[in-house]
Amino acid sequence: MKKALAILQFIKERFDPVSHSVMIVLFVAGHLAYLHAHALLYLEIPQVLGAIVLTTLFFLKLRCYDEIKDYQTDLTFNPKRPLPRGLVTHRDLYFMIAALICGEVSLCALLSLQALPFFLMVVGYSLLMYKEFFMGKLIRPHLTTYAISHTVVTVGLSLSLLAILAGHTAFTPNDLFFALSSWTLFNLFEFGRKTFATSEERPGVATYSNIWGRPGAVFLSLSQAILSSLFLLLALGLTVPIFLPPLLWFFPFLLLILGVLYLLKNSGKSAKVFRAMSSGYIILIYITLTTLLYIKA
Repeated sequence: MKKALAILQFIKERFDPVSHSVMIVLFVAGHLAYLHAHALLYLEIPQVLGAIVLTTLFFLKLRCYDEIKDYQTDLTFNPKRPLPRGLVTHRDLYFMIAALICGEVSLCALLSLQALPFFLMVVGYSLLMYKEFFMGKLIRPHLTTYAISHTVVTVGLSLSLLAILAGHTAFTPNDLFFALSSWTLFNLFEFGRKTFATSEERPGVATYSNIWGRPGAVFLSLSQAILSSLFLLLALGLTVPIFLPPLLWFFPFLLLILGVLYLLKNSGKSAKVFRAMSSGYIILIYITLTTLLYIKA
């Protein structure tokens, strides 16, 4: 019982149930909207709920990976996190990872046997991520390369969800564009959350703003916002409702405005607002996409 409570506390601290639930539900809803727009969706509530649970298990597993990989760094810079302070052990996280992989693979098999082989490849890639592709010493010093080589797993997860929800794995170029939009959105989340004002930087902690400079960090985030809009428009093609393109180009413009304010003020407050927009961008995009379910008959 004590161990179970410790694991629940770990999840509460490092995988906030509220914010992650909102993001995951909207992430799956965006996939439903995309399929609905292409008239490929045969909506079954068990499939939808299963897709939400599967996505939750997958992202929680990635969180466990990161806790283990960041342990040595956290001992110095984040000693109050659950693993460094001893709330959970490495063995606990290994157990969680094994249980989560078993759970997500079993659930995928129940939801769609057809999608299982592809999903197993995605799980395999995630395990390579955990091992840092067996070249951690080479890529760890390169924060941007490290990030995009890891976030690319969302392409596989996105395609897996499309396969489960559509009932087939005959992916089209549109499907790939949609999955690539997921990758760029998670890149934006990653770049934005590690962008700080000069006063917020900590010696020895790598951030995009101290590696690329503050203008470079804004450019990184903005590039992913622009690419996400481009990929989404390519994915939806002729099915795009008339209201959507202006919104998909307004959101990067809004991020640009906040980025310029952050650059001009270089304050903790302006940096926090920029980070909030970068983090909330995924939610904003998928809320917008989900409206397709109600607009396109």
